[in-house]
Amino acid sequence: MKWFSLLLLFFNSVIWSESKAQRLIYDENIPVEKIRVVLEQTQGGTVSEMLSDLEYIPLQTSKGDLIDYISDMAFLEDRVGIVTSSSSGGQFYLFSLDGKLLNKISRIDGFKPEHKENKAMFYNITAEDGKFVLSNHPFKATVDIDGNVLDTITTKRTVVEREDGQRVRGQLSISPDSTYYYYGTLYNDKRKRQDVLTLNDSVLIQYNPQDTNRAQVSLAPDGFSKLRDGKAYLTVIQKTMIFELGTHGMERVYDIVFPLRNTIPEEEPLKHENWETFYKYLQANHIKVIGIGNIMRYQDYLIFQVMRLQNPMWLAYNLQTKETYGLSNIIPDTSNDYLPFFDFNNLFVEDDYIYSFIYPNHLMLGKNKSLDERHTMSKATADLAKYNNPILVRFKLK
Repeated sequence: MKWFSLLLLFFNSVIWSESKAQRLIYDENIPVEKIRVVLEQTQGGTVSEMLSDLEYIPLQTSKGDLIDYISDMAFLEDRVGIVTSSSSGGQFYLFSLDGKLLNKISRIDGFKPEHKENKAMFYNITAEDGKFVLSNHPFKATVDIDGNVLDTITTKRTVVEREDGQRVRGQLSISPDSTYYYYGTLYNDKRKRQDVLTLNDSVLIQYNPQDTNRAQVSLAPDGFSKLRDGKAYLTVIQKTMIFELGTHGMERVYDIVFPLRNTIPEEEPLKHENWETFYKYLQANHIKVIGIGNIMRYQDYLIFQVMRLQNPMWLAYNLQTKETYGLSNIIPDTSNDYLPFFDFNNLFVEDDYIYSFIYPNHLMLGKNKSLDERHTMSKATADLAKYNNPILVRFKLK
């Protein structure tokens, strides 16, 4: 994805607010695992050293039908469902795992956008009980494995909040009788409780109201990851912590620690009266970590994205060996014709594979590098230039 487009996504996800919530309080008996990371020194290597089963799959749509960006992805059997960006309508595409288009949903009877400026049908997709569930609260559609709409539901949007004005920013049902509620750390005059996370009515995380950091900014959405194998992860805005959640409560905290040169001092946002001046600070200190997000579990790895104004990085932390790998530091080589295997784009996990996507214009990077290295690019790789849509990439970490 072009960096300019990423920057637009960044501005759309910025939150600047009055807040007194930075230091988080939770049960001291919860295990805390500190992960110390020097971004520039995270272990990398070449594609042939680090990856296996690398495959490029061009998405083949109807003539003139272009996908600008893959916002979300889910898998069922030998099918992959894709939701495009909100700017292109949040459409649903169903492909076989070899990239052939099976169905597309760009219009559903009865769907009415909530806002004139945003007519996207869908934002998210999950695979549940052998079906795809597409959602854009308050609209939801259930789709079968062939891409046929089974049913739709539109619920009245309500602001869920407690009697004291504490609003729910997200919720995740982990089992039929267990739901996590995320309230965030945003401050308002009505808010009397400092709950950040609860499991049903049990408070798991609170914030310290005596903290003085009043500005919040994020490049990645805070809240819950997708539920997989009975586990999910929570990230809190402008914190570099990952909270692991199970069916009975919070199980572990991963505290990601960066060097001072990558850390924004807590008092820094207090020096700025508005976003523009703080943005100038970030421009001058673009290696500072603003937050982490996009958490997912892959085999023995915990994968997450470190957000900075420039050069965001994907990391993979091995829970067994305690080693941290920089996926962004893996270098293409002759084994994949020097073709990039992912960009700044989202990553997705399914079974033994990690999925991402690149664009046909990335082929030029591979061609130029192959020329520099006097390497002959394979015909299969060169033929990817024929396609106009994103190229799905899947691979395994060794």
